[in-house]
Amino acid sequence: MVNLIDLNLSYNKFERFTDLGISYSLQKLNLSHNRFTILRTVCFSNFQSLLLNHNELLRIENSNKFPNLRYLNILYNELHKIKYLYQFPLLYDLNLVENHSAD
Repeated sequence: MVNLIDLNLSYNKFERFTDLGISYSLQKLNLSHNRFTILRTVCFSNFQSLLLNHNELLRIENSNKFPNLRYLNILYNELHKIKYLYQFPLLYDLNLVENHSAD
């Protein structure tokens, strides 16, 4: 999967995502409708789009491994506070709808 650019893993029961040897050319990852509670970063410097809507996210850990992220969808989760967004220097589209008072 050397040239993989777009990966859709939505509608599974995943609780954790780790580097599974997925191509570093990956630009778009859809992990929506799973059971993630914590977003632990994995190093994908080419990510441009990350969909994590409809999970059970409670927090996002240090996110400095997504320097090219432009789109982040984290709607319908359990987030109370959002930290580390300053580490997404190219982010221009952020969706936080239906979270718990995301600060």
